[in-house]
Amino acid sequence: MSRTLVFDAPRHARGFFEALIADNLDIGRPHNVEIIFGRKIRRDTRGTFRTAIDRRDNGGVIVNLFYKHSRIKQYLKDGRAMRIETVVNAPPRVGLQRPSAQP
Repeated sequence: MSRTLVFDAPRHARGFFEALIADNLDIGRPHNVEIIFGRKIRRDTRGTFRTAIDRRDNGGVIVNLFYKHSRIKQYLKDGRAMRIETVVNAPPRVGLQRPSAQP
């Protein structure tokens, strides 16, 4: 699942994304994952809670959030669009049902 937010000027996109990075450095912590996935996280909840900030070769930055078998990736695309991609490899583990087969 993905979402793309396109800005009217590259400087607006860059400013928004830089603020997003600064505000989301701890997005992979359990209390934030609890809000994003709508799951109660307790001290004994198993799983990986991690945020990774990666640099691209072209100077871009990617913010990754890892939780169990899921990942959320946020990055600036073509300098004027913020892209948010969510990958859930094990839907039942985050409270989702698997999609039914298409006929």
